[in-house]
Amino acid sequence: MAKLTVDHRLSIAPMMGITDRHFRYLMRLISKKVVLYSEMIHARSLVYGNVEKLLRFHPLEKPVVLQLGGDEVDELCRAAELGEKWGYDEINLNCGCPSPRVQAGCFGIMLMHTPKKTGQLIRQLRKATSLPLTVKHRLGSSERHGYEFLSNFAEEMLKAGAQRLIVHARLAFLGNVSPKKNREVPPLDYEQVYRLKEDFPEANIHLNGGVKTYEEISFHLRYVDGVMIGRLAAQNPYFFHEADFRIFSMPVKPKLRREILREYLRYALHEYELTNENPRTLLKPLLVLWHGVPHARLFRRMASENIKRASFQEICHALEQKANDMESAEEISLHPNVRLQ
Repeated sequence: MAKLTVDHRLSIAPMMGITDRHFRYLMRLISKKVVLYSEMIHARSLVYGNVEKLLRFHPLEKPVVLQLGGDEVDELCRAAELGEKWGYDEINLNCGCPSPRVQAGCFGIMLMHTPKKTGQLIRQLRKATSLPLTVKHRLGSSERHGYEFLSNFAEEMLKAGAQRLIVHARLAFLGNVSPKKNREVPPLDYEQVYRLKEDFPEANIHLNGGVKTYEEISFHLRYVDGVMIGRLAAQNPYFFHEADFRIFSMPVKPKLRREILREYLRYALHEYELTNENPRTLLKPLLVLWHGVPHARLFRRMASENIKRASFQEICHALEQKANDMESAEEISLHPNVRLQ
């Protein structure tokens, strides 16, 4: 079994429509250490679809984890093999997504309802790839829940060879409930995740859900091995500019937003010339880079409304100039104990 070698104390959750390779590149410019995850990719899409489009990523993104969805063992094994071939660092099986479409396909959260079968999937995946295998799941569902249910599922996954359990500390409401409501409405219950770590002290247990501050991250790390953050990263990616020294104790000076933007625009221009990528897709990660800074709305408008009015090169130049203007309004508060290079 492959060893866990990546420091996962802080990671960014896989999010559909968010954590594509361009967003991950931006995040790696912000933090060198935070672990990045792909969007959930259905195994069937990899077996029968455009593998290069789905799996290509920039080497700078590493370490990066491939999250797979599905319930067909042959498809999942083939997808895991492809993930290893393309250079991903780990394979993660989604056992928590509660969207109506996923429920209809009997994967995601539905895999929690069949722990024996899901354990067999993990065992087969172990044979298909030498990469570490991990599982992301919920506390349970509105149909099946309680600590005993959660503990039994976790035990099956660990016995099968899962090397990390990432627990979204909410139930999943089944039925025709929107993904947004399933991220917000079910109450958080961190105590169940803490208890899981107490009962399985040798297991690698991580917590996901509702974390918004470094103080909360530090508190959770007293009880679990790692913290995963989702919506905050999607809304305010620059939050992570302090992560390398506050969580990973790296004596590094965080970058200013304009420095990050300048590096990202070089990447975006290269991608545009190389692949003719849609400019909106390339600029989408930048729309929230200036979250909370005065005139951020104007920056977002410049990045999203001028696509048809100017060349991509002209838009990138205008964004860089605007970023220089905005920087004077930005203040960076460094952690008082950080030792900068």
